[in-house]
Formats: sequence, C-alpha cells, structure tokens
Amino acid sequence: AEMSGGASYPVTLLLGNDGSDDWIEQHQIGIMALDETAKYGPAWMVVPVSGRVESGKVRELAFTLRAPVTPGSYTLRYQAARTGSGVEVIYGRPYTKTVTVV
Repeated sequence: AEMSGGASYPVTLLLGNDGSDDWIEQHQIGIMALDETAKYGPAWMVVPVSGRVESGKVRELAFTLRAPVTPGSYTLRYQAARTGSGVEVIYGRPYTKTVTVV
C-alpha cells in the first residue's frame, strides 16, 4: 500500500474464469489498465492461455509497476477484457488498489 516515488515493484494479479464458458486462445483474454493507471505500468497484458482455460480456473499475470515520482495517493484500476474477431469485451469487476507514494 506504500511505495517509494519512482521505484519499480513486481506485481501479480490473478484472473479467474468464473463464467460458464471456457476461454480459448483466439479470444486473447487480458487485463487492461483503466484511467491513468497505464502511466505506471503496461496498458494491456495478455493472460497466458494455451489451449483452453476452463471455467473455475485461475491464471496468474506478473508485471512491473513503476511508482509515480510525486508523493501522494494514487488509485490503480485494472479490468478484465477479451479481444478477438474485431470485438473487444470488458467484463467482470474492476480491481482497484489505492497506494500512497512517499
């Protein structure tokens, strides 16, 4: 919850398939940064899907986040999304984390 300004941190998010349909490779399941969150880390991260991710399974996504340089309180937001065949679908509940930069 507390970060040093300008420092890099490893982050891991878990994305769970709690729907009734399996995820397949052609859909490119991923996590997208919302609002200004993309300033501090990747804007779009594809979840590794090899074959299918069956309903009830979880995939881990690791990336690096760089804290803002200016001290203060920042809210980071991520949302699950699926792309493929010219369609982008945002779904599920967004993950929100407020951090304090010192």
